Amino acid sequence: MRGAKTDQKPKVRLQTQHHGEKKSLGEMITHVMKSDGVKGFYRGLSASLLRQTTYSTTRFGVYEELKEVFTTGVQTPSFPALIAMASTSGFLGGIAGNPADILNVRMQNDAALPAAERRNYKHAIDGLARMVREEGFASLFRGVWPNSTRAVLMTASQLASYDIFKNELLQRTSMGDNLYTHFTASFMAGFVATTVCSPVDVIKTRVMSSKTKEGFMTLVRRITAQEGFGWMFKGWLPSFVRLGPHTIVTFLFLEQHKKIWRRMHGQVVTTTMRFLTFAASAALTLSTLCGAQSTAGIEALVQRRLPNHSNAFSFSLTLPPSPASYAAPNTTTKQNDEYTVSNAANGTIHITGNTPVALASGLRWYLTTYVHVDIYWFIGSRLHLAPQHLPPVNGTHHGSSIVPWRYHFNTVTFSYTAAFWTWDDWELELDWLALRGVNLPLAWNGYEKILIDVFREAGFSDAEIATFLSGPAFQAWNRFGNIQGSWGGDLPMSWVDNQFALAKQIVARMVELGMTPVLPAFTGFVPYTIGQHYPNASFVNGSQWNGFPLQNTNVTFLEPFDPLFTTLQTSFISKQAAAFGNVSSIYTLDQYNENNPYSGDLGYLRNVTSNTIASLKSADPNAVWLLQGWLFYSSATFWTNARIEAYLGGVANVDMIILDLFSESQPQWQRTNSYYGKPWIWCELHDYGGNMGLYGQVENVTVNPFEALANASSTMVGMGLTMEGQEGNEIMYDILLDQAWSSTPLSSATYFHDWVTARYHGPATLPAGLYSAWDSMRKTVYNNTQINVANAVTKSIFELAPNTTGLLNRTGHHPTTIQYNPAVLVQAWKDFYGVAAQEPSLWDHPAYTFDLTDLTRQVMANAFYPLYTAFVAASKHSNSATYNTTTAAQTGQQLLTLLSDLDALLAASGHPEHFSLAYWIAEARAWASTSNTTSAAAATNTSSMTTGQIADFYEYNARNQITLWGPTGEISDYASKQWAGLISSYYIPRWSLFLQYTLNGTTAANGANPALSPALLAFEEGWQTQIWGEAEGESYVMASGGELQRVVARVVKAWPGVFG
Repeated sequence: MRGAKTDQKPKVRLQTQHHGEKKSLGEMITHVMKSDGVKGFYRGLSASLLRQTTYSTTRFGVYEELKEVFTTGVQTPSFPALIAMASTSGFLGGIAGNPADILNVRMQNDAALPAAERRNYKHAIDGLARMVREEGFASLFRGVWPNSTRAVLMTASQLASYDIFKNELLQRTSMGDNLYTHFTASFMAGFVATTVCSPVDVIKTRVMSSKTKEGFMTLVRRITAQEGFGWMFKGWLPSFVRLGPHTIVTFLFLEQHKKIWRRMHGQVVTTTMRFLTFAASAALTLSTLCGAQSTAGIEALVQRRLPNHSNAFSFSLTLPPSPASYAAPNTTTKQNDEYTVSNAANGTIHITGNTPVALASGLRWYLTTYVHVDIYWFIGSRLHLAPQHLPPVNGTHHGSSIVPWRYHFNTVTFSYTAAFWTWDDWELELDWLALRGVNLPLAWNGYEKILIDVFREAGFSDAEIATFLSGPAFQAWNRFGNIQGSWGGDLPMSWVDNQFALAKQIVARMVELGMTPVLPAFTGFVPYTIGQHYPNASFVNGSQWNGFPLQNTNVTFLEPFDPLFTTLQTSFISKQAAAFGNVSSIYTLDQYNENNPYSGDLGYLRNVTSNTIASLKSADPNAVWLLQGWLFYSSATFWTNARIEAYLGGVANVDMIILDLFSESQPQWQRTNSYYGKPWIWCELHDYGGNMGLYGQVENVTVNPFEALANASSTMVGMGLTMEGQEGNEIMYDILLDQAWSSTPLSSATYFHDWVTARYHGPATLPAGLYSAWDSMRKTVYNNTQINVANAVTKSIFELAPNTTGLLNRTGHHPTTIQYNPAVLVQAWKDFYGVAAQEPSLWDHPAYTFDLTDLTRQVMANAFYPLYTAFVAASKHSNSATYNTTTAAQTGQQLLTLLSDLDALLAASGHPEHFSLAYWIAEARAWASTSNTTSAAAATNTSSMTTGQIADFYEYNARNQITLWGPTGEISDYASKQWAGLISSYYIPRWSLFLQYTLNGTTAANGANPALSPALLAFEEGWQTQIWGEAEGESYVMASGGELQRVVARVVKAWPGVFG
């Protein structure tokens, strides 16, 4: 390739000489050597490589395609036709390569400019970003017309002339179709191309290197008047010295490649193959280039989040750049990440690190420590609030992770939280992850698209596939093999295609930020009709899951020791690599999540895993299997230590990573002796189903990981977050990820104090009440030690189906207990609420309004308990001491009023993304806005759905997940939420029914009320198919500014006994 083989420095310097400058080629070479040294001849190499990947790929590919189209068995294109084809190809190539061409010229000419005028681009990517930022997007196409004109002349004179010269030599001489002919024709083509292009080349170079915007004809007239017509051939000799060899090598390679291809395949090479060859070469070059510019991701993050400070930071990597092709790092020997933060001589904050994620971690350390700004899940980025002049660092700070991997996501997070996320949501999430040092994120999006292609290739019809795939809000459990099919409608192909497009963005950004995505693999779950297509295949049906009807569970599992398993695995991983690139060799694969194996025989279990890893290795020799260790806890009765050891024993230690999914409450690494030698990651699960109660085990997550890491048998290689839903309690997730960068257990008191300082950044002095409120919660709300009672985020009883018994004191990972004295939280609330009187600007601070809403919500949810207890006591006619129908009716009304006021509070929060049903539904319905309305069963005459029908189906999915969770309430209220709109339209009507049926005297002494359950289910099922906005009072309009302050004041006045 031209730019990669020879540099243009002398040519550019000659062409940019102005009237009166008369250096010859030799003199210019000497000048460059003296002024810039040998490196001067390769200035702008990255831009030159980038130019070739855009310019040459386009013009060669289009030209060959056009030739093929206009070539028949008896006639080849004429000379004028070849000229026209080459001109078209060149014009398109000129446009495609123009941005890189500008960079090429500027970077090569930079050293010739006075120091004050130099641009000092670090590399091509930096140059592109700075041009757009400093000069606007249009600057990328400065000089595009002379450049495209030159490209037309170049391609016509080079490609077309080569074909003509070659044909003439073959027809008019005794020369054969060999290297001599190819060399001669290409030499002549190079001569013609250099001569024809020289005038336009000079003009193009002058325009691109200029700092002014002189018109094309004005420039021609001026330099002709100043320099005569000799300007047209300035730099001809260095142009030929560069272009001649480039042309020769290009066509020699192309001709030999054609011969090799024909010899290997026994056929004429197709134009598609020609184009793919050039595209592959270009892609490889670009991959190498991008690998070398591995600070580009963090620089882009700074530009996104701190646009006014993009030049205030400088970054450098302390290790050589990663190769373009991915090789999985050894999971047990991968080194920890390290960074330093210091003051650079040029006035920037300089961050060095051994990985891009280390650089991001160093950046966040500086921003939170010195500037007191951060980025958050629900209130977004606050980094832009950094002051104009950033404070210098006091000396040099060294940071290091204590584990090589920092992991994020549970498979079900993709349904409970991210089911309807857009790119904007993902972009914030990925920046949050990078800045917190996460380098191993799970990447499930797009899985269904690849799986459908695999199944189609295996012979399954679209109708069969449609009976297998689940709806958008339930795909995680379909991926786990717990459920199959979809209730309420088939999954539209528009969903599949749009998620696949989103997945490409997600994975590309993960890689750009320096992360290693954990990609899906073929798990073995297949449509139940597999026996019709492969009658000799070995397959079994899984167990029934959570009482779901048989058509939605008992998922068919293809045994890994069947050869078809490896065939489908290879197909899946190859298609995935084609879509995303060779970006990772770590694959998530869970076969027995809440679904026991067909046999407990130790040999069988070992056989399953040994063949599973063999299938992965056959598709990717570097494959590493990442397994969620949840099965060993959730099905502990089946998974005895002997069975765990046999199951894990089928895989070499270096080929597996295990997520100890619930380390803070139910660690499994201890009873399995560090998973019998397998590398594993200490994970904080914390939240089930997206429960919203305030809760934490702050001392556990700061001490226990250290104890695990220091254990004599420890094979721990990481720390991570595996919450089922990202819902509130953000400080508990922050502290674990920050613990991964601290060589001693973090002081929770210091951490909470510093976290508050950054979170409420803005006022000159933060009121003391903010600190006291959070410190009080640190000691109580966020310091649960009774793990045997409540081992995860709590759920309020008002979210559950009403009854007079069975709601209070539930334990486990959906506890309804309150693990602290509610009065302590009320006092913390008073401190927090009171600071706004001292600092009124906090009412405009998103962190304050969010947290005030969350604290007030919890205080009101806690207040529901004594009212409920009082109602049950007053309505229980079997207890004469407390039975009082009047008191019961009054207390029941108070219950409904409290819920109504809580709904109003949440609606006024100003944070609908976290507290609003309307927002959740709107997100779901928005995915229907697409032209592709075909369902996954399109090939079987299933009628296409309208956009409105798809939107209704998505809304049904969204509603069903957070309420019935299944066709008829199989996991009802598991994923309940305390949201505005959900309380008013779902919980209040349920509690109204409960009050009605309880007060009519039909409830038995044991709490049974035979009429209540069917009445509740009838209401719940009817609610599933409603459309938000159709009922009175329902709206997508969000609260206006200042509404929260008014609503909180009203609620506090209305409930003096709750708020003191």
